[in-house]
Amino acid sequence: MHLHSLEVLVFSLNEMLYTYTRAGKHLSLFLGLVDTRKNILQYVNAGHIPPILVRGKTGEIKLLEEGGTVIGLFPQVDYTRGSVKLEQGDVLVCSTDGILHISDEQKHQYGPKRLADCVRRNRERTSQGIVDSVLAEVSAYSTASMNDDDKVLIVFKVTADKEVPPEEAKKNQ
Repeated sequence: MHLHSLEVLVFSLNEMLYTYTRAGKHLSLFLGLVDTRKNILQYVNAGHIPPILVRGKTGEIKLLEEGGTVIGLFPQVDYTRGSVKLEQGDVLVCSTDGILHISDEQKHQYGPKRLADCVRRNRERTSQGIVDSVLAEVSAYSTASMNDDDKVLIVFKVTADKEVPPEEAKKNQ
């Protein structure tokens, strides 16, 4: 029902969580919808760690921050939708703070910059290859006493660049 209105979907989820759970319950959420005909990602980031988009051709980094606050804490929150054109070779990385907050012996966190740099260096690899590279680097970076936080990593790689057929381009004008 809300497939093309991500901000309304997140608004509705916020209202349900706020109304039907105990006070103070909340969650962060990143919701995205890929239009495979036009290679466009539309998204809402509701207080989640911003996913990192690494441009395949240039290695440029973009954080997907558009959205709003976490869901469930406040009523009637407005969310905004972000949009980004995807190109062949682009890599989108979503992670939880369990990956970013791993620390070394000096208590320095791995952090989003190291994650982005690792993905940039490995962007020519497959999605699984990028996951393996990041997890190996995180494991080597961390101390023996790894934290107990969840460690979720999702890598999405654009493997084809779709051109909009001329007849469809005319319809969309």
